[in-house]
Amino acid sequence: MYVTIPVLYLGLLIVSGIESTDCWNGWGLVAELRMLVSAQEEFRRTDADRNGIQDYWRRDVAGLYTMVLDGRPLKFITLTAARADPRSIVPPPDGRRPYYGWWIEAIGFADEKTPDPRRFAYCAWPEDSNTSEWVFVVSHQGEVFAKRFDRPETLKVFPADPRAEGWRTTDRLRKDRWRSRNPLWWVRFWDAL
Repeated sequence: MYVTIPVLYLGLLIVSGIESTDCWNGWGLVAELRMLVSAQEEFRRTDADRNGIQDYWRRDVAGLYTMVLDGRPLKFITLTAARADPRSIVPPPDGRRPYYGWWIEAIGFADEKTPDPRRFAYCAWPEDSNTSEWVFVVSHQGEVFAKRFDRPETLKVFPADPRAEGWRTTDRLRKDRWRSRNPLWWVRFWDAL
């Protein structure tokens, strides 16, 4: 009897480690939002707009691809990401379309009247609210946050305090998704913490 419980737990531990891959297209979007942060850092570091100020590009998402310098587009981001901007100033080649089901838009901050060139933010929301209810945001600080909405929508401003307003980090979201998809999550409870 005393040997059975540890053996049973060990068996459950092994089985709980066998899980399917989370192929949700939201993870690709999270990677793309992180790439946007990297592109903004490159834009700022190189003074890509040649205005003599190390600032971020605030007008739209697509500009990090479509801005023309020396007769060639900037291409700091992928064309796929540039096309996902529904309000781009300069339409990207071949028009606008979602990034694997997601729109990505530049947003502002509640405390600014004009765009502050020392910071930036993006919001991504699903093209079809029936496929996902998650909305993602990222700012110049580089941390991607997600929040579930009954009816996903684009935000106009970055949350003042994402954690206090119920936004989850993507690490927390990954753990919550793992827990919801794995009925034996409690065997490896430390992975869900």
